[in-house]
Amino acid sequence: LYILYEGLKLGGKKMLDNVEFNGLNDFIFKEIFKNKHILVAYLNVLLDLDLKEEDIEYQHTEMKMDIKAKGTRFDILITLYKSRINLEAQKLNLGNEYQNHRKIHYASLLHSNAYNSGEIYKELRRTYVIFLLDYSFNNSEEIYHITKYHNLSTNEVYDDIEIIEISLKNIKYNDKMELKERMLKILVDNNISKYQNDKGIIREVADMISHFNEDEKKKLQARYAEDQERTFLSYKQYYYDEGLEKGREEGREEGIQQGIEQG
Repeated sequence: LYILYEGLKLGGKKMLDNVEFNGLNDFIFKEIFKNKHILVAYLNVLLDLDLKEEDIEYQHTEMKMDIKAKGTRFDILITLYKSRINLEAQKLNLGNEYQNHRKIHYASLLHSNAYNSGEIYKELRRTYVIFLLDYSFNNSEEIYHITKYHNLSTNEVYDDIEIIEISLKNIKYNDKMELKERMLKILVDNNISKYQNDKGIIREVADMISHFNEDEKKKLQARYAEDQERTFLSYKQYYYDEGLEKGREEGREEGIQQGIEQG
């Protein structure tokens, strides 16, 4: 466990040292997407919707099931008619297992709060959780991962909950990119000047990101590093608990085997 802890601490420090300033940094991400005009444009493209600004309502971003439950803080959370949408920026790759548990927790927590007290489960409620990632999926070239609930017996796929993970790093820049890919790539591109001649929503996002000068970037990086250190501590505790449980299981198995041999 000590070796695991030291390895995670060193790996976490390297991850934090290598974090780059871009549109997925916590502060600038929220500044961009707390603009209803920009958020609606992105959601319409990502989810193939036809929303207007008056259709969406921002929600309080902290949520928990009860007083003893783990609290969850969402980046951007909105509601619209019969739907909830959560938009998350994820810069650090904390591993598939951790991310899988996290995304299921987020989607389940949101969907469990989609129905009002006393309401029957007749009308469909949709929950969308969208992760914009600043890294690749296991070093692959894939861009999109979509998770839905699947009934293995009937082969039926349920649309109530949809989790969309998008690797922005894997989107290759070129002058002929489609609007959707261009809107996504600008959020992680370090050369914002490439988008200064764009019009509409992309130019608005480019102006917002380039607005921050070097001193402001350093302040934002320091604030972001503190936030990610808390995430890393949670990550470390998760694997500590996993290692402890595995050790207990191995101890029980060894005890049983010794009992059999001695019996």
